[in-house]
Amino acid sequence: ASERVYREPKILWSGGYYMTAGHTITLSEAVSKQNNGIVLVFSGITNGTSGDYWWNQFFVPKYVVTNKSGTGHCFSLCAENFATVAMKYLLIKDTEITGHNNNNLTGTASGITFANNRFVLRYVIGV
Repeated sequence: ASERVYREPKILWSGGYYMTAGHTITLSEAVSKQNNGIVLVFSGITNGTSGDYWWNQFFVPKYVVTNKSGTGHCFSLCAENFATVAMKYLLIKDTEITGHNNNNLTGTASGITFANNRFVLRYVIGV
């Protein structure tokens, strides 16, 4: 029987960006070099300061990034009890992730009040 071995994740990027169109991050290692893909980690932000709350994590498979490089990915974010709801739209390539101007918007769409400016990208983790 084979034992499962825990491997420390690789932090490929860390910061606190809204990921607007002017934000492009460069990963320290390509997605194609990871075993399975990447995990994007978002948290809340208040008054310009990234907070350790409202954590939202998303797995992005290596297969999708490799075969659909540069295409758009949507991430629905929320705070506890849906107190704040947001969406981030990112263009993901093998070594870069670029944001979109809508990632800082607030408003109402389809009856949902959203605040995309209440979340920031904190980490990209290779898994």
